[in-house]
Amino acid sequence: MKNAFYYHLPNENLYDASTFALFYDAFAKIKQAPQVKRVVIDLSNNGGGNVGALTAVLGFLSPNGEANLTYFHTLNRNYCSEWYHVDTNLDGKFDARDGFGGQYDFYILTSGYSYSCANALPFYAQADGLAKIIGEQPGGGDCMVAPFLDAYGHVANMSGWNKFARMSEGNFVSDEHAVKVDIPFGDQADKLYFNYKSIAEWLKNTTK
Repeated sequence: MKNAFYYHLPNENLYDASTFALFYDAFAKIKQAPQVKRVVIDLSNNGGGNVGALTAVLGFLSPNGEANLTYFHTLNRNYCSEWYHVDTNLDGKFDARDGFGGQYDFYILTSGYSYSCANALPFYAQADGLAKIIGEQPGGGDCMVAPFLDAYGHVANMSGWNKFARMSEGNFVSDEHAVKVDIPFGDQADKLYFNYKSIAEWLKNTTK
C-alpha cells in the first residue's frame, strides 16, 4: 500500500499508467482556472481499455462520484447492474463531495476509431446525462474482453460473453451502435480533430 494514492497523490508522471491519476491531476489544475466552464474528453483515437478506468472516469463525470455499469451475460441471459462510488477527491470518504458533474459542462469527443471502452464511456455518460457527445459516431464494440489460456500455456484475449448494455422498456439494448452524437463535427471534421484550440472555439460558438 506504500504506493497507493492515499499515501502519494497522483501527478502527471503517472498519466500513462493510470487513468485515475490523469483525471485527478487534471481536475486539480482545472479547479485552479475558474474561467474553465467546459471540459472535453478526447476519445477520438482511443481503441479501448480497462473497465476499471471506465468506472473511474464515470465517477469524475457524475455529480456525486457514483458510476453505474450494466451488462448482459449472453450465456445465461442474465442482466446485471453494478454500482460503484469513486473517491475522486481522495479524502478517504465515499460521499456526495466526490464527482464534478454539475460544476462543468462535459463533452466526449469520439470518432470511428473509438472502440470498446471508448464506446462504452460515451454510452453510459450519455444514458445518465453526464456528458454530451461531439465529433462523429464511435466505432462500436460491446463485449468485455476475456482472457484465454489453453492447455499448452498459450495466452490470448478474445471477445467475452458480457456485453455492455442497458435495459430499455424491457428490452436489452447493446451499446454497439447506441451512442447518438449530440453535436456532430460535420464538414468541419478535418479541421477540428487533434486541433484543440479550434475545438474550443468551435464548441464555444456552437453552444452559445
